[in-house]
Amino acid sequence: MGLRDIYNVPSGPGIAGRMWLVMIAVATVALALWLLLPDSPLTVVATAIALLLLVGGGVAAVLSSRQVSEPPPRRPAPPPSE
Repeated sequence: MGLRDIYNVPSGPGIAGRMWLVMIAVATVALALWLLLPDSPLTVVATAIALLLLVGGGVAAVLSSRQVSEPPPRRPAPPPSE
């Protein structure tokens, strides 16, 4: 039995970590598009489409994670002693 099983540590990154990755990716893509095409109207269109796709994909990835889709484990409390 490993430490992961003993302490019930998830095997993958958590939801908070995934959200941070999506936020950093959105900012990086927006900055890269702005730096590559600074004075073009195509920049606005490309940035808007890229950001919508990235945010939609990021939200879908976070919401489809195992931590959101699985119900929490049941841990029934013992009845109070009288």
